[in-house]
Amino acid sequence: MHGKPRNRAAGVEGSTGESPPSGRYASASKQETAPAHSVPKAETPHRAGATRPRRGRPPKITRDQIVDAVLSHGFAGITIPEVAQRLGVTTTTVYRHAATRAELLGMAWERVLHEHAWPDRNLPWRDLLDEYATAVWDLLAEHPGAATELYTAALPARMADLYVDLASILAGQGFTVPDAVLAVDTVIDLAVDHRHGVENLMQTAEDGRDTALRDRILVRWAPPDSSEGQAEPQRQQSDQSGVSPRHTDFSEPPTDSPNCRDAFSRAVRAELGMATRMHPRDWFGRKLALVLDGIATLRED
Repeated sequence: MHGKPRNRAAGVEGSTGESPPSGRYASASKQETAPAHSVPKAETPHRAGATRPRRGRPPKITRDQIVDAVLSHGFAGITIPEVAQRLGVTTTTVYRHAATRAELLGMAWERVLHEHAWPDRNLPWRDLLDEYATAVWDLLAEHPGAATELYTAALPARMADLYVDLASILAGQGFTVPDAVLAVDTVIDLAVDHRHGVENLMQTAEDGRDTALRDRILVRWAPPDSSEGQAEPQRQQSDQSGVSPRHTDFSEPPTDSPNCRDAFSRAVRAELGMATRMHPRDWFGRKLALVLDGIATLRED
């Protein structure tokens, strides 16, 4: 029962006491008993030099990389798919850091506010508000599209901190807290609103003509009897002669006569044309000075 182990190797004579098969049966036997590993395997793709499919988690990106991509593109028209394309990742990867486009822009604006060199805060209230409102205007001008894109976005945390800091300084200089908040909110709003208006004026009119809205508006301020092509030359001639409607003497009380109304109309149109042609920062400075005069009157009362 426990005899010698039998040798099962095919073709070894005397292993079972039987003669090995011969002829075609011998060939068939060899084919049937050939070990499986003797059959050559087809080459897999990676053995042939093909690139293996990428596995594992998608490449990681940081918030700083996202902000860099936004700032390199610019605020105007930036989208999450555009950021993803610039970083070589999927939109889903970007959404993990910024759930909405507004949040994406807010992240970039936070960086801009953080890295900006702000004016000295140890200033009298009027100089403080003047310099900070102008700094906000300049910062928005350095990033075209920012005023428009951020106009309806949530207030970034650093911007909120700026409001609190400036209002606290004004309160320390004798302002009531309500007046301090009103003053800061007014001058910062003026800076943002004015830059937003400037960006709108610089847009191309949507009428199939390559004309900025600013140029179209200038035509509207021309005298009613001027054509579009004559409006600008007429203004130049009037300025050179020194008899621009802006300098008309209106010291006498106005009357309801047609001539008086026409004179006022021309003077107002000339002034509006001048304001539109003036450098936007200079016109903003005039508006800001008027607001600061009003705040000074508020303090006196």
